[in-house]
Amino acid sequence: MVFFFVYFFQMVVTIIQTIGIPGMGTCGFIIALEQFDSSVGGIFVGLFLLLIAIGFGTCAAGDVMMLTKIHSIYRSSGASFAKAQAEFTTEFMRNPHVQQAATNAASAAVNAQMNNRY
Repeated sequence: MVFFFVYFFQMVVTIIQTIGIPGMGTCGFIIALEQFDSSVGGIFVGLFLLLIAIGFGTCAAGDVMMLTKIHSIYRSSGASFAKAQAEFTTEFMRNPHVQQAATNAASAAVNAQMNNRY
């Protein structure tokens, strides 16, 4: 389930990059069309940015196709949200790095409470 959440936001970012909203730092269709002017340099830069925007568009289309395909495979496997949640919690808590981080956070919280008490 975490995969779908992360992949969905990756898809949204790719779509935003494809659009190319001015001031956001991406090279999309809007920025590419703004670069075209009567000079040779402007046309060259515009064409180059248009190729980048087409690449982002291709990636966005691929993201949509892959997300729908993976979602259909996920649904046909008999998986459910409850199973995914249970698997995530068991696998997540089994990770030694997570266990160490939880231990450190708990001990820091106890130490902070003890220091503030006096």
